[in-house]
Amino acid sequence: MKRLLLLAVLLTGCQTLVDKPAEVPFRDCYVEITDPQAHAFVREALTLLTEKYAGPRQPVETVHLRTARRNGLGRAYRIAENFSKTEVIGPGEVVIYIAVPPGDNEFYPMLGHECGHLLDPTIEGDWEMEGFCMIFSEEICERTGHSWAAWQRRYPRRSSDPYAKAYWKAKEAERHRGTEDK
Repeated sequence: MKRLLLLAVLLTGCQTLVDKPAEVPFRDCYVEITDPQAHAFVREALTLLTEKYAGPRQPVETVHLRTARRNGLGRAYRIAENFSKTEVIGPGEVVIYIAVPPGDNEFYPMLGHECGHLLDPTIEGDWEMEGFCMIFSEEICERTGHSWAAWQRRYPRRSSDPYAKAYWKAKEAERHRGTEDK
């Protein structure tokens, strides 16, 4: 039996993952999101960023949406999956990767958060920006009628999660600004 299994492996071969060549764009390795509602959500997020936050700070003309799941091409490479990120790929051109597919109860909160990064996608690793993106996500989900309940449960006030801390700190700053304006 062991010999038969070994023979099967030798005849069919094992898939070997390789590093992605630099000339292959990351966006080409992930599943494209074609859902019209998701694209309408991004357009509405850009409108809100413009109306309320005087942004984006750099022009955003094209937003590509991808789930962070490898497609046929991506399966050949040693690349990450299950992440969310906003990536500038050229002047006015951005890719948003989302860890979950449309239809998941965390899809729109995640997409809203990543759309918040469109205010200035060059800012990375900044917890104040992450707090803004959390608040922006809540706001755009409310504006477009998508539930933010999954993230309300995920990020309670006393959580040790750094995103929860950033969110509640930003909420407190927002509340404080509101009282100063009166």
